[in-house]
Formats: sequence, C-alpha cells, structure tokens
Amino acid sequence: MGTHEKEAEMFKQTKKEGGANFAIFALPEIKLIGLCGIYRVNTTWQNGHLGISIFDREFWGKGYGTEAVRLTVDYGLRFLNLHTIQLNTSSFNERALGAYRKAGFKEMGRGREAQIVAGKRYDEVYMACLRSEFEPPKPGWFDLEEK
Repeated sequence: MGTHEKEAEMFKQTKKEGGANFAIFALPEIKLIGLCGIYRVNTTWQNGHLGISIFDREFWGKGYGTEAVRLTVDYGLRFLNLHTIQLNTSSFNERALGAYRKAGFKEMGRGREAQIVAGKRYDEVYMACLRSEFEPPKPGWFDLEEK
C-alpha cells in the first residue's frame, strides 16, 4: 500500500472513530501544504490524539504548524468535547516541539531511545494539552485580507 492509500485509509478510520481531519492551506495562494487532525477519539474518557504533517518544506518554520495545531486543538476541545489531546513526536524534531508548546502542550513523559532514525536513537516525547490549560484563539485573531 502506497503513502496516499495509507493516508486515505487513515482519514476513513479517523472519521469512523469520531475524529476530525483538516487540510492546511497557505495564503494568499491557497496552496495545500499539509494535514492536521484528531484521531483515536475515546468519548468515554474524552481524549484523542493529534497528528500533523506539513509536507511542503517551503512552509516549515513559518507558523503554519502552530496555527494548525491551535485551531485543531480548539476544535477537539469545543466540538468533540474532549478534555485531553495527546501526541507523540521525536526528540530531534525541535520545530514540532516548539509549535506544540506554543499551542499549549506540555511534556508528560518520554520513551527513552525508543526511536531509531538513520541509525541514531532518539527519545519519543509524549505531550498533552488539557482543556483547563488551553487558551483558545480569540475572535478576529487572523485577517484574510491582503495588506
């Protein structure tokens, strides 16, 4: 199964589990640059997991990830009625760790040397954002009109 087929299957599974998927577009050109979503939703425990991928490197480090994470978390807490949203990432991915922290996630643990990438071991970082700690985006925090 190729990457696109795996992503399509993941989207179907996420919908079946009560999660949500979102496309990330760069403005003003309205270019698709990534995906973000909440999956593995457990309505009894009111939790879910966050996943994000910005697959166009031209847009890395420009705030799109932080914005997408904040909006997705806000959606999960308000509309999916979640209390906790969790994620895991690699310790070498400093850009992602920064975006998650800016969005309100806090580290809750590590799997020590749990990942191997290009022959080198890295920790797997586990993070969570709680409803009580999240600061939602304020109305009018963005402007779609070109200046």
